[in-house]
Amino acid sequence: MTDKERNEMDRLPKNAMREDLWKISQFFKENYTGEGRYGTTDLFNWKAFENPTGRGFIKFIEIDDEVAFTTSITPKTLWLNNKKISSAEIGDTYKSPKHYRKDLFSIAANAARQQAEDQGIKHIYGLPNSKAFAGWLKRGNFLKQSSIHIRALSLPLDARNKLQKLIGWHGAEILVGPYRILARIFLKMKSPNIADKANYTIEECDVLPQDWSEFWTAAAEKYQFIFDRDETSFNWRYINHFDKYTFLTVRHNGTLVGYTVHKNIPTDLGYSLVLADYLFLPEHETALNLSLDRIFQGSFATSTRAISIWCEKSSPYYDIFCSRGFKDVSETPVIIYSNDIINEVSQIANAHFTIGDSDNV
Repeated sequence: MTDKERNEMDRLPKNAMREDLWKISQFFKENYTGEGRYGTTDLFNWKAFENPTGRGFIKFIEIDDEVAFTTSITPKTLWLNNKKISSAEIGDTYKSPKHYRKDLFSIAANAARQQAEDQGIKHIYGLPNSKAFAGWLKRGNFLKQSSIHIRALSLPLDARNKLQKLIGWHGAEILVGPYRILARIFLKMKSPNIADKANYTIEECDVLPQDWSEFWTAAAEKYQFIFDRDETSFNWRYINHFDKYTFLTVRHNGTLVGYTVHKNIPTDLGYSLVLADYLFLPEHETALNLSLDRIFQGSFATSTRAISIWCEKSSPYYDIFCSRGFKDVSETPVIIYSNDIINEVSQIANAHFTIGDSDNV
């Protein structure tokens, strides 16, 4: 075998087995630069081997017995115009700095996409960061999905970082308490009066309620584009997840009309809260405010620094979040590869998409 042939063999992507997850986890521990810890063995085992929708996979390339590149496919179910479509998220695309100039992206990402297609997946999507976005379009043969407009919104509850830059550490420590008090008063003043509020109840749950299927069916009918939240999918995504999510249900006169799911992520200065998922029946969308009130109350009782969400801009929830003080920070572009249904996907006008529909939380 020539050196060229050996190098090409070394760059062939492999599907990870369970016994490979530890070294892939170590690769992320050494290379992931985002906030918090990402890429654990538990995460990849959950995504690839415990997914009830279908067997996912993590592709990786080893060079000189070291992980050099990874990418993953996580099967899901998309409801497109009230039809079930086999879908999958492509993500976890990371390269070791040691191999920065080698074209591992095209090799592994295209191999993952092709394997997903071979498994019958019709809709493949991803949410790359700004640095990777152009690469996916140019070398991964993906398109930007222009029919949905996901916005990242944020609500700061702690101004410690900004205050330190303005007045130094000691001054910031003195003012951080009063700032949180003012923020709490501001958010309470922003809480709207909800008609028929006395007939709503909110509860934290550890299991799905028995009437979940009726709620999910009624809530999903409104949307042309929404990922499955049936009992099996929801349990896998949140209830039985290895991480802790807080699941709040909202009822009106005893009937389930909505829910929120949030997660606290530890940071160096406290917690960052992510509102991972939310959905309400059309006539009860303003009841989202009841969940927000509960979440705000809990956030001020802890050291939560900020709350972040994703929301489709045309959604009625977007206006609710903005009215409660959330600021629109940036676009979260979605890329897709779906040759057979690209025209249908491109024409949707009513989508629901949350950060929980991605692997970002």
